[in-house]
Amino acid sequence: MLKMIPHSVVMRKAGFVFNPRAKFMAPQWVQAVERLEDRMEKRRAFNIRVNNTVDVLSRFVATWVAQSREMRRMARIRAAGEKWRIAALSPNWANMMEEEEAVEEERRKAVQEAFEARLMAMSDRELVEYHQRTMADHRIHHEDYRPWMEFIAGIHRKRAALRVQLVDNAQMWVELNNQQRPAQVRRVIPRNRFGALDSSDSE
Repeated sequence: MLKMIPHSVVMRKAGFVFNPRAKFMAPQWVQAVERLEDRMEKRRAFNIRVNNTVDVLSRFVATWVAQSREMRRMARIRAAGEKWRIAALSPNWANMMEEEEAVEEERRKAVQEAFEARLMAMSDRELVEYHQRTMADHRIHHEDYRPWMEFIAGIHRKRAALRVQLVDNAQMWVELNNQQRPAQVRRVIPRNRFGALDSSDSE
């Protein structure tokens, strides 16, 4: 049976290139080698995808943390209000004082958590500017700035740990996505199809 597709066309579609300098008894069709420029371009594209994924995850986590803490704060306030209402129906001065102190402590913790969540959601530039303003206020009012320095150092440690975790998660997500995505074969059709077949036959 006459073969309609030349051997050269089949080999090129399979990813081989013709080596005119092949020695005697050596294969004339060899596997195409990926260029260094192509590998660098793929690496740059991969890094761009990782950076974009990290930015999206950072904004998502910051928003989610702030919303979650706000919901927990509202739940604690409602629970404290319900306890106060029950105590008001059967008044006991000692119990009321203890519960009032507990409510105040819960409010203080809620305010502290909301403040930390706001600092965690800031960009690096915004956090530096806020720190500078806070230090200026301490100097103006002659206040001890050491508690603030310890607090902001803890915020920096939490932000660094969160950034490392987001980078690891983003890289893992991109790698898993690349593994699950089927390989795509690029098909190139010459403009003059019959001319390409003629030139392939001549080889």
